[in-house]
Amino acid sequence: MKVSLCAIFVALAPLVLCSQICYPPQSTTVGFLTISETHSYSINDYTNGKLYFSPGNDIFGEPWTLVDLNAQRTYHKEKDQDCVYKDIDPEVLELFHQCIPDDAVLYGNIDGHDMYLTDRPGSIKWLMAVTPIEDTPYYWRFISRFEFHGQLTDVGFVYINNLGILEPSLLEKDLSVCVPA
Repeated sequence: MKVSLCAIFVALAPLVLCSQICYPPQSTTVGFLTISETHSYSINDYTNGKLYFSPGNDIFGEPWTLVDLNAQRTYHKEKDQDCVYKDIDPEVLELFHQCIPDDAVLYGNIDGHDMYLTDRPGSIKWLMAVTPIEDTPYYWRFISRFEFHGQLTDVGFVYINNLGILEPSLLEKDLSVCVPA
C-alpha cells in the first residue's frame, strides 16, 4: 500500500503536506542550467497566473517562454522564428502551480534542506530541493532536476532569489501574434 503523504518526519515532528510547501506569490529568480550550460532568468507571478523563463544572459531577448496558468497554455519564441503556443498537458500544468503536488515524497536532505520527488512512471519525474524563506510561510526552490517521458531535460540551481517582480514588462508580451505549434 502506497502512502500518498508528501513527507513524514520523525514521530514528534509535524506532518508537512506538499500542498503546504508553496513559493511566494511573486518572485524573480536567476539560476544556472547544468546540461545546457546557460543562465536562466524567471519571473513567477502566481497572483496573475503567469510565469516567464528566459535562458541566457539577455533576459529581454529571445528565446523566451511564457506560461499562462489561467489559459493553461505556453507561449514560446525563438530568435528569428514565429511565436508559437501550445496547451499544457494537465499533468505538467500541475507542476507549474504555486505549491508542490501532494504526490511528491520526501526524497532526502541536502545540507539541511529537504528534497522532494514527484515520480509519475511513464510521464514526469521531478526532483527539487526547497528551503524556507525567513519570516514568511513560503519556500525557495533552489535545485531542480526534471525528466519528461524518460528524457532528462535539464538540471538547474538557483543562485539569486528576490521577492517581487523586478522586470514586469517581460510579462507584457504581445501574444496575439503567436500561432499554434
